[in-house]
Amino acid sequence: ALRPSPSEASVAERGHATRLVGAAVVVAVLVAIAVRVSGRRESAARPPELARSSTLRYETSFAGKAVNALASGESSAFAVGDDGLVLRWRAGAWETINAPTHAALRAVAERRGEAVAVGDDGTILELEDDAWKLAAPATHASLRAVAYSSFGVVAVGDRGTIVRRAGAREPWQLERSGTSADLFGACAGLGDAFVVGAAGTLLQHAPFGTLGDPWKVQASLGGATLRAVACDDRAAAAVGDGGALFERTSDAGWHAVPSGTSAALLAIAAPLGTESWLAVGERGTTVRVAGEPAVQAAVLGWTFRAVTDGPLGTWVGGDRGIVRLAH
Repeated sequence: ALRPSPSEASVAERGHATRLVGAAVVVAVLVAIAVRVSGRRESAARPPELARSSTLRYETSFAGKAVNALASGESSAFAVGDDGLVLRWRAGAWETINAPTHAALRAVAERRGEAVAVGDDGTILELEDDAWKLAAPATHASLRAVAYSSFGVVAVGDRGTIVRRAGAREPWQLERSGTSADLFGACAGLGDAFVVGAAGTLLQHAPFGTLGDPWKVQASLGGATLRAVACDDRAAAAVGDGGALFERTSDAGWHAVPSGTSAALLAIAAPLGTESWLAVGERGTTVRVAGEPAVQAAVLGWTFRAVTDGPLGTWVGGDRGIVRLAH
């Protein structure tokens, strides 16, 4: 058999070594590209604007689903949104909860470990034994706000719909609202309860013992649609389209307050027992109301649809997830 000469063997060895070096270079280049792409994906998950902000802390985007409402108590917080999104803040993180619906959820309320969420097509979810369960619907109208009150849980929605559950595990029942306007916000203290809606609609719950319908239509608060209301027994505030802002204090009735913005304000919250409000809305707008309203510089450009302000902190939710505001 013919054997390669020493010079031919040397050439072959050099060729083999060259191929090994080339392969190693290709692998190194591919690894570098993968690391750079991975880095871009990781940074893309966090809005770049937050790198310049000391007031917001990004949480997560929840698979691209919008967060429509937030509520918090002493030890846990809840968020709900599109396609049956339900989240719970516990042990320092947001966790996704399996919900028995794919309906868009528009509002959530929490009180002492209980919780209720409502949404499209009359959907009502109740937290029972740490699991969310569908309640028998009292309406097929979309429900857009829910609040705990001294007379039960109240949910409101399209075409003047109001439903109430008097107690835990009791059925939801329709109540006469006295209006056909779409209703978007509800709040309640120990005694006072208010509902707001389209074209400045304002409803107030009648005192106990009053004969007739429990809800009374009040004088309209301007002509703008009101999207949210927050209250306790000392004060209340409502917000809406075009930067509409109205306040009610113990020594004065409802009155308009310049908000300092023309952006639609979609949600409002306050710690119980205070007269300091935080309203949020379009284009990342936030307005702190403590005396004179102060519009804070927008850090994010996406729409804020939800806000809660309580013992666990201040959370804002919207089109691209949840952020936490630093105090």
